[in-house]
Amino acid sequence: MKNNIGKLLATLSETEISKVDDLLEKLHANIKPAVKLTKDDVHIRCMYIVSEEINSYGGKFPLTELYKIKDLIVDSPVLVGHKKDQLPIGRNFHAEVIFKDNSHWVKSYFYWMKSADSSEDLQKNIDGGIIKECSIGFTYITPECSICGNDIRTCRHEPFRNYTSNSISKPCYFYYTQIDKVLETSLVYRGAVPNTSISNELQNKKENCSDNFVEEITSSHLLCEQSTYLLTPRYIGLDMFISTTHDNIEFHVLNKMQIPKKIINKFFRKYPKNLQNHFGQLIGYRGKERCSLVELKKYLSGENSIVRRIELRLFPTYEILKSEFQNIKVMRYKVAKKNEIDKLSKSIMTKEGIRLWSLQNLPPYHLGFLYHPLQHNQFVQETSISKYQFVYDKDKQMTFSVIQECRELHFRINRFNLDLFTNGKKFIAYKVDRINSVHQKLTKYNSGKIRLVSQTKDSLQIELDKFKPNKIVIQSILLNGKEQFLISQVN
Repeated sequence: MKNNIGKLLATLSETEISKVDDLLEKLHANIKPAVKLTKDDVHIRCMYIVSEEINSYGGKFPLTELYKIKDLIVDSPVLVGHKKDQLPIGRNFHAEVIFKDNSHWVKSYFYWMKSADSSEDLQKNIDGGIIKECSIGFTYITPECSICGNDIRTCRHEPFRNYTSNSISKPCYFYYTQIDKVLETSLVYRGAVPNTSISNELQNKKENCSDNFVEEITSSHLLCEQSTYLLTPRYIGLDMFISTTHDNIEFHVLNKMQIPKKIINKFFRKYPKNLQNHFGQLIGYRGKERCSLVELKKYLSGENSIVRRIELRLFPTYEILKSEFQNIKVMRYKVAKKNEIDKLSKSIMTKEGIRLWSLQNLPPYHLGFLYHPLQHNQFVQETSISKYQFVYDKDKQMTFSVIQECRELHFRINRFNLDLFTNGKKFIAYKVDRINSVHQKLTKYNSGKIRLVSQTKDSLQIELDKFKPNKIVIQSILLNGKEQFLISQVN
């Protein structure tokens, strides 16, 4: 890999009608053809051109570079076999980053004229599966080694070889970094990136073009036993990469949303300097309450919203851990082995759970995994509900119990007051294992039979036959990192 250091030239070789009108608008906006084109004038197809997978040269695109390619690929020519001595057969006019088959892809839309020579042959060969792979030609500055982080042309590591550190064997590859130009895309017999394709399906329902590009796992057992993980709270916000200089801050939002300059100037007058593609999340607040992503988008778009302020949470790195700025905070974090994740995450998780990264695959190269360590089993078995009871202890503390044949659930209710409860006040409770382990002298206040109204993974609505109000809801919540419960009447 010890070649001349400098700018590198890389070449990677080895419809729906409802979408067409929108694409034609983008074609005219980005290409500005001399004449107005209609769907009767052009063929439009799409390429899945590059992904995060390691290619046949041992190279891999970080997610931040995929977003660069998305912007740089617009108005680049479409060639055949990277033959630059021949005129293009088409042109790329729009691109987006999508999530497909557990990987991020750059999906590029290209067109060619129906009236051109051999136009119909090209269309038939693409739609018939004869021409089905594609490639990209681009220039970039540095191939960054995945093992040591240095320029792989000058370090001792070689792509496709395994290297062992701390008893963990890792394959070597390199990241394409500082991509500065897309020269062309090509129709090829074999693409260097695995599973490239060309399609006439301009809108694929299996693609995820939403704000959530992050895979969710259902159990920590799915993770690698030998790896160490960094855990952060899971926030409902906009994922982005932030770059700063001494006098400027730039937000690169993954869903392509623009942050108005007046909002940036209002909330982020001071910020950490010299950040480069640093991962963070933008979160909307009303007081201390975090708002939904829908409300945050409304606020950023200038629409009516309950959001009153925004806050930037930065991914924890050594350089910024001690940074303190108004409306900018560093994410809380824990470092854990696989078998420690469920235990350690409970002190930092939000109600939505946690987000975790392998220490070998941190941003900007990976967006992590979403995970909720609490096992949200059903509260009760629907066929075995028997009865309930309210009991007071000597300190007038109330415990509410759901008693079944198979198990009992006991909720200690803080400062319970029946009059306030009847008037709509909600009370916080926590689960206890046994009543007698908490209370000594007990007074039964009310008891009877239960009818289950409904339940979800984290809430239970029941009807009590001898208690007023007779319908109540028990809702699982996360308070100060601990699972507690909100008990209220049904309006």
